[in-house]
Parts: sequence; structure tokens; C-alpha cells
Amino acid sequence: METTITFNLSWHERQDGKRSVDLYFWQGGKKKVMATGWKTTQQEWADIHGRPRDNTRKAQAAKNRRKLKAMEEKASLIIADGAATFPEFKRAWKEPPADKENVFWWYYRRIRTLGLKTARGYYDSLRWVYHKVAGTYPPTFQDIRSLKSLPPKYRLTFTQIDAAWLKSLESEMKAGGRSDNTIGIYRRNLRTIFNDAKDDGIITLKQYPFSTDSGSRRYSPPSGRKKPKALTKQQIARLMAAKPETPAERWAVDMFLFAYFAGGQDFGDYFRLKWKDRRYDNRIRRYKAAIDRAKTKATKRAGAPVVIIFNAFCESVMERYSLSARPDDYIFPILKPGMNSEEQAKKIQNAISTVNRALKRVARREGLPAGISTRWARHSHASQLATNPELTIYDIQEQLG
Repeated sequence: METTITFNLSWHERQDGKRSVDLYFWQGGKKKVMATGWKTTQQEWADIHGRPRDNTRKAQAAKNRRKLKAMEEKASLIIADGAATFPEFKRAWKEPPADKENVFWWYYRRIRTLGLKTARGYYDSLRWVYHKVAGTYPPTFQDIRSLKSLPPKYRLTFTQIDAAWLKSLESEMKAGGRSDNTIGIYRRNLRTIFNDAKDDGIITLKQYPFSTDSGSRRYSPPSGRKKPKALTKQQIARLMAAKPETPAERWAVDMFLFAYFAGGQDFGDYFRLKWKDRRYDNRIRRYKAAIDRAKTKATKRAGAPVVIIFNAFCESVMERYSLSARPDDYIFPILKPGMNSEEQAKKIQNAISTVNRALKRVARREGLPAGISTRWARHSHASQLATNPELTIYDIQEQLG
């Protein structure tokens, strides 16, 4: 479908007498309008297309013609690069100019394009790197995410980062109270940025500061890991016997135990379940569902769907909280039809935060570990599997996905 781009002056005049220069995106006889951010007067716009005699106006007209031509060339390049729809075009138009030798530019790109949870991880890593260079912090996560941010104010080139620089950053993070586990995650994010640049031909393997299988040992991110926290069988029994004081606490306890009994998957995977996913198995005489784990389905670790089996407790929880049981309805009332992936991620994140706060209140009254969270349900389920002598480590790995 042919796409045409034109630039026009808005009909709406601002208080300062200027008007917005708008971009018209024509496709299939339909028009989409986008403000370019350029404001000018009606006279200056007319001078671009006319021949003013006044020298001051003539000079301004020449400057504005160059600006308009640059915009037209930018629009043509975006279309030529494959922006087939208006949303794609709009996103590419607002993209800061490519500065591929700038580490911050690659961070910005990842924060804008990755899923919400992963993007936040990259932003946390960016804050430390940015602060080391600039002594200040980058624009807010929301600004970078919504494309409101300008190109990075500061530059950090890949050639400025070597093993000594990375070790210095590690020392600063430790002084800031970050654990080896956190430092390792943040440095692996930076290593991914280097991998992106290496794949794009911006740097060579010789310039790569991280250790590799084929090269000499350079810098290796700390690999410290926190021991997974889990509830014992006795603590699970105490949680089942707990008497929640509010609906929020009842919901939190029910969802924790649901996850514990239903395979120990991430809560987001359960919130994405629909009634049509739940099917009866005549052989085991129970309902079950197959889950494609959201965490791994787009990675090299993606495998076969994880099959979860609902016991009587799980069935009672689904019945208690479901608002309707039509095939396309979500079992739990967290997500709604029509939500995009980012909206879903925000809803799930908020729901998990609510569960965690309520769980901690219950834990204080029942004498359970104070750090309990939704993540403990998965670890508790894994610990339970590990006590079964009939299961091998591979069986457990497969069941956990």
C-alpha cells in the first residue's frame, strides 16, 4: 500500500501567534496527523513557499526550507527502511538520532523496545553506568520508555570501557550496598549491550572487555547467587490454617497456595490462564492446563509447555475468584480482553505487589519468615519435588519448566 508524507501548518494558533507544523501520513486514502514539534508563524510558513524581498525574512525562509527538507528526507528514509504502518512510522520518527558508538544510546534502545519488566532491569543498570560518567542520573524510566527523552546528554563510548573501568564500577556498586548477585545482573546487562554493538560491527573482539571462551580472561561479572527461599511442609500447613483478616489477605494466601500446588510457575502465567486452557484428563481424573512460560518462551531455553494439574484446593480457588467461566475469559480477574502486552505486564506487576504486601502481614501474625513473597511458592514447590525419591533432577527441571 503506497504511503505519502506531507507537511502542513496547523489551523490552531497558539497564544504566541505560532502554529504547529504537522506531518500528514497518507495511506489507502486515509490520513493520520502527527505534530513534528516545530512551531512557526503563518507568515514564515508562507515565506518558505514564496519569495520574500525583505532580507531578514529571506534569511529565515532559507533556514526554514533547509529544516523542512531535512524533515522530508527523514520521512523518506523511515518509509524506505520498512515502516509500513503509522505506529511504526511514529515510533521511528521520535527515535533519537542513532549514535551507535555511545553506550547510552544502546541502553535507551533496549529500554524502549523490551518488555516492561526486562526494560526496568536495564534501566537500573543504566543508572549506575550513567552516574559513574555524569555524576548525575539519566532521565526517568517513563520518559525514556515513552520516547519523550532527548538523545543521551552524555556520551560513553565503547572504547572508554575496559576491565579496569568495570572493576572500578563494581567497587562503587559494592560501596553503594549492592550484593554480588545484583552486580552480576547489572554487569551482564552491560555485557549484552556490548554484544549488540559487536554484532553490529561497532566494536571488535579485541575491544571486548569481558572474558570469553576464545580469549584471555578479562573482566567477569560476579556470579554470587542468593539461596532460594522456601517454606517447609510445616510452614505450608501453618499458612493453610491461617485466618486472614481482610479480603486482600485471603486472596494473597489463596494465590500463594494455588501456585504452590499448581506446579510452582510464575504468577503472571497463572493470571494469563483462560478457562479454555483448563481441560479434563480422563486418565488422571483431574483438570489440567499447559502453560508456555512467559519468562522463557522467547529465549533459547524455551521448551515444551509445562503441564500443571489442578487439585481440589486449586479448583476451589479458581471457583472462588472467577467472575465468569466462558472459554475466552481469564480465570482470575486481573487481565481484561484487548490489553496489550505492556498493559498486561503493569496489571500483573501491581497484582503481585498487592499479594506480597498482604503475605507479609499474614506472615508476621503466623510466625512465618518475614521475607515471604510470591517467588517463594515456586521455591517451596521445587523443594517438595526434591524430597520425592522417584523423581530425578531432570524430572524436576521439566516440571518447573
